[in-house]
Amino acid sequence: MPNCYQLLLNSESDRLPRVTIAIAFGLSLLLAMNASTALAETITIRAAQITVAEQLEIPALESGTLVERFFREGEVIEEGQKIGQIDDQVARLAAAKARAELALAKALTESDLKLRFARKNAEVSKAELTRSLESVARYPKSVSQTELDQLALAAQKAELEVEQAEFDQRQLALQQEIRAQELAGAELMVARREIKSPLSGTVVNWKKQRGEWVDPGTPVVRVVRLNPLRIDTFLPSSQARLLHIGQTIQFLPVAGKKSPIDPLKETGNQPSPVKALEGKITFINPEVDPVGQQVRIWIELPNPELSLRPGDRGDVTLELTVTDAQVIPLKSTNTTKPATIPGLQPR
Repeated sequence: MPNCYQLLLNSESDRLPRVTIAIAFGLSLLLAMNASTALAETITIRAAQITVAEQLEIPALESGTLVERFFREGEVIEEGQKIGQIDDQVARLAAAKARAELALAKALTESDLKLRFARKNAEVSKAELTRSLESVARYPKSVSQTELDQLALAAQKAELEVEQAEFDQRQLALQQEIRAQELAGAELMVARREIKSPLSGTVVNWKKQRGEWVDPGTPVVRVVRLNPLRIDTFLPSSQARLLHIGQTIQFLPVAGKKSPIDPLKETGNQPSPVKALEGKITFINPEVDPVGQQVRIWIELPNPELSLRPGDRGDVTLELTVTDAQVIPLKSTNTTKPATIPGLQPR
């Protein structure tokens, strides 16, 4: 940097006064430092406690007797997996009846015997009326007017029977749809007596024993998700403003407030150094506590091997970075006096 300064002072091609050159160089240096400087600070949250990110007490949807539990406490289950069963004998009988009624309605809908017979009858009646009219036209009084009226009535009746048969066919199709909906409802009542988990996790507590009666809404089993886990902590508002969603953090598990966890301590093997785990910030509360000026922060911590448990503690290390927009700009001065640099006298 001094070499550049001397180069500007010793330049023979530039005819500007040395004072002006020095002032311009100094101001440009200060502006560059102010525009590009970003402060970074590393902070550590000691003994942050791990909590469950998601847990659920799964309730019964229908009343009945709990007849089966397919998993014990401590076993891992998948989302949508069946973990319990409520007595569903009555619901299954209702579903079987609805299934049979749907089959009958489908068979009646597919059969068009009445419609075909009505159409054939209308063709015959119309043909008889036509022949009688032709006979009267050729041989007057060969057919009485009464017979002609009866034949005309029979032809009109046959046409109406065709319309009635078509209406009945449409009615059967609608009845088939109704039976299909009834079957869907009966099958739903069977499915509602299956206790399924809406999330992947670990069964930690059965609140009802096999053979006990359960009512709709009664919690039956508690399931917690252990991967990922969550760290729920607080930071001062001034520090929380320097964080962003998705920012990575480092987490070092500790057995207490000082010593790291040693997973091999109880086995008698040589202890291995504890490795820091990487997590990320998933939530920054937009509200500030008016009393303590604290902001709640959620940190998501992956736990694929289930080595961490809710209640464990550890140190969280994260960086607070001041961006360019957060750097306080230099105050502008409005003065008529020429600026001077120490050690340099104007000509």
